[in-house]
Amino acid sequence: GKLAGTVVQFYVEGTDVLGATTTFPAGGTNSRALFKVDDGLAATNGLHNVRLVTLTAEANDLFRTVNLMSNERIGCTLIYNEREIFYDGALRLKGSEHSRTTTPRLGFNVSFPSEQLFRGIHSTVAIDRSESTGFGQREMLIHQTLNHAGGVPTKYHDLIHVMSPRTEYTGPAELQLARYSDVFLDDQFQNGSDGTVYEYELVYQLNPPTDNGTAEGNKVPAPDSVVGTAIRNLGEDKEFYRWNFLIKNNEDRDDYSRLIPFAKAMELTGTNFLAQITNIIEVDSWLRGIAVNALSGCGDSYGGDGSQHNVQFYVRPEDGRMIYFPHDMDAFFNATRPIVPNGDVTKLIAEPAYARTYYGHLLDIIATTYNGTYMTRWADHFGRLLPAQPFASHLAFLIQRANFVTSQVNAAVPNVPFAITSSGGNNFGTTNDTITLTGTAALGVKQIGINGVNYPVTWTSLTAWSLRIPLLNGVNLLAVQGVDRNGVFLTNATDTIMVTNSGPGALFPVVINEWMADNAGPNGLADPADGLFQDWFELFNPNTNAVNLTGFFLTDDLLQPTKWQIPFGTLIAPHGFLLVWADNQPIQNGGTNGHLHAAFQLGAGGEAIGLFSPGGVAQHALVFGAQIENVSQGLFPDGHTNGFYFMTNWTPRAANTLAAPLRITGASFSVSGATLTWGSVPSRTYRVEYKNELGDPAWMPLAGDVMATNATASATDPAPPATHRFYRIVELP
Repeated sequence: GKLAGTVVQFYVEGTDVLGATTTFPAGGTNSRALFKVDDGLAATNGLHNVRLVTLTAEANDLFRTVNLMSNERIGCTLIYNEREIFYDGALRLKGSEHSRTTTPRLGFNVSFPSEQLFRGIHSTVAIDRSESTGFGQREMLIHQTLNHAGGVPTKYHDLIHVMSPRTEYTGPAELQLARYSDVFLDDQFQNGSDGTVYEYELVYQLNPPTDNGTAEGNKVPAPDSVVGTAIRNLGEDKEFYRWNFLIKNNEDRDDYSRLIPFAKAMELTGTNFLAQITNIIEVDSWLRGIAVNALSGCGDSYGGDGSQHNVQFYVRPEDGRMIYFPHDMDAFFNATRPIVPNGDVTKLIAEPAYARTYYGHLLDIIATTYNGTYMTRWADHFGRLLPAQPFASHLAFLIQRANFVTSQVNAAVPNVPFAITSSGGNNFGTTNDTITLTGTAALGVKQIGINGVNYPVTWTSLTAWSLRIPLLNGVNLLAVQGVDRNGVFLTNATDTIMVTNSGPGALFPVVINEWMADNAGPNGLADPADGLFQDWFELFNPNTNAVNLTGFFLTDDLLQPTKWQIPFGTLIAPHGFLLVWADNQPIQNGGTNGHLHAAFQLGAGGEAIGLFSPGGVAQHALVFGAQIENVSQGLFPDGHTNGFYFMTNWTPRAANTLAAPLRITGASFSVSGATLTWGSVPSRTYRVEYKNELGDPAWMPLAGDVMATNATASATDPAPPATHRFYRIVELP
């Protein structure tokens, strides 16, 4: 046998009956199917093992100083958990010139043959051993924070024990899987890989000496100096942006068409900045990403201390907006680092609404994730796997940082009560059909709801809000309630006021009256435009006047109220109905039947629908749960928004009815008793009652009411044989 640690190269050759010869791997002698005689280096403490096997001479060449910064790959075999083998892969080094020249920090990148991807999907993985200035995997805590807190794109890494071609690079590491690659993008965004990812980076200047000390020699990785730039207007030529905003995918497109306007807008100030940047970035997720970055307490990153690198930006294909991707948060931790990390954030949160959003994200992430209660489990888990690393100290830092950030947010934003301040909070009268309502709210409030409908709110300060609301003629009782960032109405943020309108009354809003999100043939409703069985919903006008819906918006995402604009000239008659097909086929609009076709679809598992005015005022919005095939759900009576019901006899373009008259449809008898079946409305409750003689004074209930889950329901009376009874079914309120 071979000595422990010996690397053996092999290939398999076969010849068929016709004399044709082939090899596996296909490269034969030039391929890198390798194995290594057990060297005893595999971890046994629960870490996944990743073994990188290369030819010794090729590895020596890879680690030569002159080659350290090369991304040229050498052939390798990767063995996962000492069982799953990936032959004829390719290996290169990973990291900056600071990392690749430092033993504890050097990392690897492995590509896999197309016929055997890692975990069936990854064409490459990265292996990160560093904690920026040294060895360690502290960043796993930050990524766990991102994954649990939610609301911002992030990566998923595994902890591994890597056995590299050299023992000095063997030990714990992060196995970085999808990262922000096309695999991640296509999973998280519609047509995600069509969008470009840019890495904001410094330019590293390699200074003398060269490898041989002459001007003609090869440059070596260190010493060096760096040059950065703020995100600013560098002109129209994309070459001026190229090396500070590195394209990470779609390199062949070489597309900076969205990056340049973004950089120009970031240089602006004041109202000009806010007017432009909010049309370019996705503000909420941007601020949430920076909030996690700032919470980590790390430096050497754009979202940590304003450094001019270590973040990635992504152009979302569906709307061209720039999305913030947190990246590389593993260096220079400081528990009392300022919570506003850079001047760009300072400009953004000069707008009170965005300041509330940012500070609210900080507190939300602390409350749900970045705290000792939640993170202790993960610090203990990582600490058991990596006993040589100080995860107990990392946890103590995390708690200290969370406490510091909380104190800074509380100092910036007073914790005021939720209250109406219009007319001092007292009832008042007006002759106007629309009023401005004002009040105060603490940071937990994201939106304001009135009588169950969310209205666009203007934050006039960090704690004060105002909104416009239409009034009916006469007395208007307004129940005002705070809504959190998840759309939950807060029970500790309520107030009421009565406003009497002695002038003309405003129109009632058009409402979403009925919907079917699980419409299937042949028994469902076919779209006359194409014969397909698509999702649909119905709008109802409760007014005695027609309503012009031109410029109104429909959406299935209440956080994106302007998702699809209703076409010009769309009218809905007095007490009339308008059918909207949620088929994502707006090209079908303009037909003779007057139906609309919205640019979204509904989900049978639960969905939101919203109708918003051209000015962004919510007319009606609702969230429904799981649906039943070919059963609609809607308001009853028409326009009554206090609740909605399943309806087996759906009525698009007509008044809603809960069901046909209650009727027993079947009866059967067995040794178990008598079983009755009747037509039902899903979610309604029924009671079976009986008499032994019709002349008995009262009907007696069977034990156990029945809640219907389908269009029929049934119940069994376990009466003994030869029992003579009369039955009736009662629908309970």
